[in-house]
Amino acid sequence: LLNNVFFTVSAAMVLLGTLYPLITEAMGWGQISVGPPYFGAMFILLMTPVVMLIPLGPFTRWKQDRIGRVMRPLLISALVSIVAGTIVAALLGAFNLRAVSGWIGGFWLFTGSIAYLMRHAKGRLPRHVIGMTMAHAGAGVFLIGVAMVESSTVERDVRMEPGGTYEVAGYTIRFNEMDTIQGPNWMAEEGRFTIFRGDREITTMEPQKRRYTRSGDVMTQVALRPGVTRDLYMALGESMDDGTGAWSVRFHIKPFVRWIWFGALIILLGALVSATDRRYRARQKAEETVDESGSPVAEARA
Repeated sequence: LLNNVFFTVSAAMVLLGTLYPLITEAMGWGQISVGPPYFGAMFILLMTPVVMLIPLGPFTRWKQDRIGRVMRPLLISALVSIVAGTIVAALLGAFNLRAVSGWIGGFWLFTGSIAYLMRHAKGRLPRHVIGMTMAHAGAGVFLIGVAMVESSTVERDVRMEPGGTYEVAGYTIRFNEMDTIQGPNWMAEEGRFTIFRGDREITTMEPQKRRYTRSGDVMTQVALRPGVTRDLYMALGESMDDGTGAWSVRFHIKPFVRWIWFGALIILLGALVSATDRRYRARQKAEETVDESGSPVAEARA
């Protein structure tokens, strides 16, 4: 029940942050911008108690229970989460509070789900329990992805000339050449870059600067190379116009950003599995079946 309250307030927080700038502009109160500082601070404030409470929910009896009995099967999960989160922080060299809390929270959700499955592994689990456990584990994967992106993202804005190289975070970027590409309704300056990891070539990226012929608008076409453990982004800035052919280039490394979407997908699948539980179908059928007097006999049987 508490988590439902927190989730509802979180949805309202996102709605307020999204619409408030539009409301102030429509009312003539001026223009304001609501950005990452607001959403980041409010997300942590509201999601911290949710993350702490989620693994406790399945172990808690309705209306009456003791915290000691609920926490007993989760003590190992709590210990593993703290140790694992600390080890990840040490390996990545990122000991800021937000990142470490995210790793510990993600492991806490994931190991708490495993603890619940192990507790009930002897019997046949109904689908609503399987779906719930999947959703909780998916929330853990999501949180680990957020923590990794928060702590390990690398962003560089550099000046590069054709034939030049730049090294960042173990990657070597080689600027091969610029080319002009004709599209159906645009003309683009396209940069061709080769990315190396050590001595191994891993990909080629071709970001563009497009000018649309009808409107004259200039748009940046980002080059993206996704991966299970990292995404690479590259975008062209502006030409230096100094006779060397140099361009401003932006390069991003986003580790484990796919885990955020993968975690959300697991949550969705967990909800779908729960919705197929037989008890929900039986309840609906029972509510639709009545005897001649109008009494829900089938419901009592169910």
